[in-house]
Amino acid sequence: MIRPSGDGRRLTAHLEPGGPCIAVAERQPDGRWLVNGRAMSREHAGIALEAAVTVAAASRPPHGAAQGPAGAPRTEASAASSAITAEIIQ
Repeated sequence: MIRPSGDGRRLTAHLEPGGPCIAVAERQPDGRWLVNGRAMSREHAGIALEAAVTVAAASRPPHGAAQGPAGAPRTEASAASSAITAEIIQ
């Protein structure tokens, strides 16, 4: 869920209404939007925030799903997913 601020200078990304903010885009004086230190168009800022929401939602365990023990080794797929998430968010 992407929400604009009241003054229109920020966009915030949330997994659900009332949930914590997971990503922010701020409008710069030159009209570009800043997302994680990168300037981009409004359209691309929206795409970047939507990607952050998608990645965050996909990495959440399903409701009621059992979780592995704290010391369980990560699988190759899990490590690759984490690396891709870091690239998208940065």
